[in-house]
Amino acid sequence: MKVLIISDIHYATETAKSAIDANRDAEYVLFLGDGLDLMEKISLLYPTVGFISVRGNCDFCYPEIPLSKTVTLGGVKIFMCHGHKFSIKNDYSAVISAAGKENADIVLYGHTHRPSKGECILPSGKTAVLFNPGSLGEPRGGSKYSYGILNITEEDGKPSFNLRHINL
Repeated sequence: MKVLIISDIHYATETAKSAIDANRDAEYVLFLGDGLDLMEKISLLYPTVGFISVRGNCDFCYPEIPLSKTVTLGGVKIFMCHGHKFSIKNDYSAVISAAGKENADIVLYGHTHRPSKGECILPSGKTAVLFNPGSLGEPRGGSKYSYGILNITEEDGKPSFNLRHINL
């Protein structure tokens, strides 16, 4: 299963569409906030793709969309948030704690507009991947327009995944 991970598109319609068009085989798009109005319009262009979103700090008109959520895709538990309510620009402790309550395998966040990938140790002692796809609307800190690709497969009857950044 292929999953596209996008954050912080703001109003970059063409950039967001080009990322999705380049990955037409993706079954899902996980959107990490800041540009929900645009993402809802874009999702109508791709009726066979599942769009799952959380709200960012610039998504004022969507109080019904949660700030964070956990989804399971292909047996992989994914905690997703924009990050601003977890003070992600200061440290990762709050988001790691929240993801730990969900026993996540992957912790996705945005807000910083900078791509990042690493590992974190959840409070249970479990290792999870900590991933920020960067921004398709306003990259910062010398980064380029970017998004993430998550490939989920099965190895020895267990879910396995590979997560990577793509620069446009």
